[in-house]
Amino acid sequence: MCSEYIVPLIVSEDPEEEVNGLLFFSILCQTHKDLANSLILTAGALDRLIEMSKTTQDTSDKEIKRLSTEILSYVMADPLVRKSIVKDGGVDALFVLAESGPLDVRGRALSALGKLAAQDEATATSVLRRRTLLKELAPLLKSEGPSQTWGIEAMVFLSLHGEIKMQLLKEHPELVEGICKVRSSDLGVLYGTAAIILNLCRSAADKQEVKSKNLDLDSEQMAELQKLMESLPEAARPARNGVIDAGDVQVVSSLRALLIEYGAVKTLLSILQAFEHPSASLLSIVTEAMLLLANDRQNHGRMLQQGGAKVLVRLAYQDSEVVARQASQALAKLWISCNPSLLAEALVIDSIRPLLKLLKGDKELLQFESAMALTNIASANDEMKERIIAEHGWSDLQMLIFSDNVQLRRAGTEALTNLSTCESMLEKLASGKGTNDIKVFIAMSQSEDLATANAAAGALAMLTQIPEISSIIVEESGVDAILNALESSDNGLQHRALVCLQNLVQEPKHAITIRTKIATRKALKVLNSLKTSTSPLGQLAATVARTLTTTTS
Repeated sequence: MCSEYIVPLIVSEDPEEEVNGLLFFSILCQTHKDLANSLILTAGALDRLIEMSKTTQDTSDKEIKRLSTEILSYVMADPLVRKSIVKDGGVDALFVLAESGPLDVRGRALSALGKLAAQDEATATSVLRRRTLLKELAPLLKSEGPSQTWGIEAMVFLSLHGEIKMQLLKEHPELVEGICKVRSSDLGVLYGTAAIILNLCRSAADKQEVKSKNLDLDSEQMAELQKLMESLPEAARPARNGVIDAGDVQVVSSLRALLIEYGAVKTLLSILQAFEHPSASLLSIVTEAMLLLANDRQNHGRMLQQGGAKVLVRLAYQDSEVVARQASQALAKLWISCNPSLLAEALVIDSIRPLLKLLKGDKELLQFESAMALTNIASANDEMKERIIAEHGWSDLQMLIFSDNVQLRRAGTEALTNLSTCESMLEKLASGKGTNDIKVFIAMSQSEDLATANAAAGALAMLTQIPEISSIIVEESGVDAILNALESSDNGLQHRALVCLQNLVQEPKHAITIRTKIATRKALKVLNSLKTSTSPLGQLAATVARTLTTTTS
């Protein structure tokens, strides 16, 4: 029925009937997209729309031009429509409208071109390399009302492409600034602005990684899936609606830095605040954009200055598992490199629970980043250590020690070392209730991974200052582990071993135990060799040797 009623109006020679037909068609595009897409391919309809978009500038023709261009933008999501438009010369017609039409028509034409660019590589090349695209977008983004709305929509689609990202970076950085400074009471414009920022933050490599996450596949599985798809007959392959090259990693990294410079984090935060109840899709867009921005360490300082931690903490407590996980990962990246003492204590404390939740997952990268972040947070002050332990962080971190992944074991050991000196933990260890925890440090101090061994030996160096704990260390064969460290060729391990020995020999019975054990070991030769040096390490070795020699029972 729609075909019988609307199409005759569009192809009519009566301007009034044409306008009515276009109005009906525009409404249909917004309410029943599939039906509109099928109608546009009806004989003569698409050709007539393209022809109408080329009309002259008298009063009735302006409305026809605006509506026909609007419909072309709406139906451009369909690959068959895009193919027909390219074939029928619609690209040139749309460029004429984008470059010389009235402002309200330019936005619609640019939106149509943005969608059309995804059709195939040849179309993308012919559309995206026309330098007038971004030039014509600038006044639309600065305008208000429908023109701004269409300009934002056009930029949402254009910002997907690596070619546009390169042009923004090299030729139109002012447009990046304009995007970060978009102000509007129209929530649709704000949503679109967030989507643009996300698109600009994503490279081709990031896009592949996001797909992998959604499918819960690792890189090898993704490669196998790709091979399988390529081996299928053409007819059996899933249909692809468009081709997009999201751009080079280095270009996008530079673009992220530019976005940060122009206040993208502040913009994302203000967009969230404008929505009383942000939708799940908006939360997802903002979170992914923040995570991508946090991938570049150079951005971390400015992200914090612009309220990045504040927005990420809010997102980390969302009900959506994906949003919460991505926000927590972005928080982890920030806390790995930034000094937690420089921010409000409450904000850092609120970060702890989401970070600990990452530890309990099965993604090793997230576990590693979380452990590193908690290590840094624990270094701030004793209150942070106590907070982590109160949230069961000690046991969660200790689980990493048993991982097959060397980096995870290292990160877990470093975090536990930083936590080991807080009051509640020292009381537990001194009381004898933490003997297994002490055994963990003794075992990890003998790790083949030097960084792990150094971290664990560092814990022992601090804990041997406490007489009750030092006795437990000696009872649990800690002296042998300490002497093993001294026999190492690593100066860091040797220094930590000497500090342990210096602490232990203050107790005569421990000094005698050490003297007995060292007498038949290579460690004695190492100690005698080190004490001849005038370096701090040599001076420490000389002190230990002197105490061992003079101590009696």
